[in-house]
Amino acid sequence: MSGSARSGSLSSLRQANVNQVLKVLQRFGGMTQIELADATNLSAATISSIVRELTEKNKVVTKSVSRNNRHALYVTLAQEGGIAAGVSIGTLDLRIVLGDSSGEVLCEKMMPLPVRHQPDSTVICALELLREMVELVGSEITDLKQVTIALPAPIDLNGEVRVPEIMHGWSGKEIADRFERGTGVHPVIENDAKMACLAQVHDPGLRRQDVVYVNAGYEVGGALYINGRLYRGHDGLAGEFGHIQVDPNGAVCTCGRRGCLNTVASAAHIISLLRPSRGEMSLRDVVSDAKRGDLVCMRLIEDVATQIALAIEPVITAFDPGVVIVGGELTQAGDGFLVALSQALNKVMFPVLSDRRIILGQCGDDAVSLGAMYSAANRIIMGSD
Repeated sequence: MSGSARSGSLSSLRQANVNQVLKVLQRFGGMTQIELADATNLSAATISSIVRELTEKNKVVTKSVSRNNRHALYVTLAQEGGIAAGVSIGTLDLRIVLGDSSGEVLCEKMMPLPVRHQPDSTVICALELLREMVELVGSEITDLKQVTIALPAPIDLNGEVRVPEIMHGWSGKEIADRFERGTGVHPVIENDAKMACLAQVHDPGLRRQDVVYVNAGYEVGGALYINGRLYRGHDGLAGEFGHIQVDPNGAVCTCGRRGCLNTVASAAHIISLLRPSRGEMSLRDVVSDAKRGDLVCMRLIEDVATQIALAIEPVITAFDPGVVIVGGELTQAGDGFLVALSQALNKVMFPVLSDRRIILGQCGDDAVSLGAMYSAANRIIMGSD
C-alpha cells in the first residue's frame, strides 16, 4: 500500500470515528468520556483525542464532574444555533416539528388534509405552516438550517418516489425544489416509516439495540435499524414490508404486483370488509370502534396483526434484532394488535429467537415528524447529509 493511500485510509477512519461520536452525543445527550468509549466501542485514548479535536473546533464543550468519587470529563454538544424542521406529509394530515440542533423540540403542529390531497396545494399549506411556526418560536426563516420531509411512499437514495403509482403525481425532486424556493433550504426527502423508526429508537433505553420497526397504519411500512443507524439497502428501499408478497394469486397492489402484504393488511382492506355491513368508514372510525370494544373491528385488526407477523418473521429470523418495535394507527386500537402479533410471531419463529422483546412504539401520531426533525438536527451537527 502506498503512503498516500494509507494516509487517506487512516483519514477516512478518523472521520468515521468523529462522526460516530457526534451521532452518539446528538442522540443521547451528554456523556463522560468513559461512557462515550463504551457507547462507540472506541478506545479511551481515541475518545480523548477526538474530544480534544472537537473542543478546539467548538463542536463540543466539556466540564469536570465526579462519578463514583472519581474525576471524569463530561462532554456535550455545543449549541450550533439554527432550527431543524421535520415535515410529515401523511395520508390525511400534515405534521411539522421544529427543534434545535440538539434535537430538543421547540414547537409542533398538525393540520388535517383532504382525501387525495395534491402536491401543489399541500406544499403551499406546509410552507405557510412552517413559516408560522418559525415566527412562533421567535425566529426568522433564515434561522432554518435543515429540513427533512417524510412521505408515505418508497423513497430511493436520491430522495425520489420510487413507485410513482403509490403517490400519483408526487415527485420528491419537485417537492424539494419548491421547499427550497420557499425557505432557502434544500430539504431531504425520506420515507415515513424510516423517520418513525428514528423517533422510536431515540429512547435511551433502546441505545445500541438492533431494531426491526413495523409501522401498521393506512398501509404497512417498516425500517431496519442496525449497528446504530438506519439500514437502507442498495436502492434505499429496505424495510418496505408492505410489499412483501404473501399471495402470488392475490389482489393487485398499488405497486402493480399481486398479493403484497398491503392487499390484506391495509386500511383499505379492512374498510372493504366492513363496507357491506357498516357502510363507509375511515381508519380512525375503525380504530375508535375497536377501542370501545367493537368485536368485529377488534377481530379484523387482530387478523391484520397476524398477517403482518407471518410476513415479517423471515426478516426477524434473518437479522436477529434485539427488539421489534410496532407503531402506527392500528396499534392505537388497544392491546389486541400487539398481543395478536406477538402470539403469531412466537408460533412461527425459530425457537431460540422467540423470547425477543416486542414492544409498542411510544411516539404516537408525531413519530414520523419527530423522527424527521431528529434527522434534520443531526445534519446540522454533522455539517452534511
